[in-house]
Amino acid sequence: MSKFSWITVGLIILGMVAAYTQELPVMMNYLQVGMFWRTGLLIGLFTGVAVLLFFFFRSSYVPEDAVAKMRLGSSILFTCLMLCPLFLSWTNRLGIPLDNAQETLVIFESEQARYSSRFGNPAGTKQQANQFILFFFKDGRLVRVNGQHPFFPGAQRGDTLPLKINTGRWGYQWVVL
Repeated sequence: MSKFSWITVGLIILGMVAAYTQELPVMMNYLQVGMFWRTGLLIGLFTGVAVLLFFFFRSSYVPEDAVAKMRLGSSILFTCLMLCPLFLSWTNRLGIPLDNAQETLVIFESEQARYSSRFGNPAGTKQQANQFILFFFKDGRLVRVNGQHPFFPGAQRGDTLPLKINTGRWGYQWVVL
């Protein structure tokens, strides 16, 4: 591979990491988070297999070496598996304004304040919470969402409180923070 190709691959990987960094907080706050990840990874798997089948049966760029075929096939499959959940989340929220969120009544369960840092906890100092995890019941199901600020300070377990929830194109709902 040429130097330009390696730089291009590096920039694509860096762009994918940056995109996931921005989108992951939304992805983890979907109310149907398990279904979202299953669907995204299954779509990625099927897309990867379809691209592999097309590439190996219709393309003239298939390498002759078995190791090169495995390397190419695994990189195509891995790329599809990594990109599909990201594109699923983007297309779910595409063109849907935050003003579209509906106030939904939920039953408050609890809220936990946590300190989280990539670099650990500095010794000898007590840090303030920078992450708040809200647990609530919606439609009889316990749901968890994360935020940077307290959701309902002073709320008691069992209180019915309004929460802004937006619904996307594919039916996945997320809490508007």
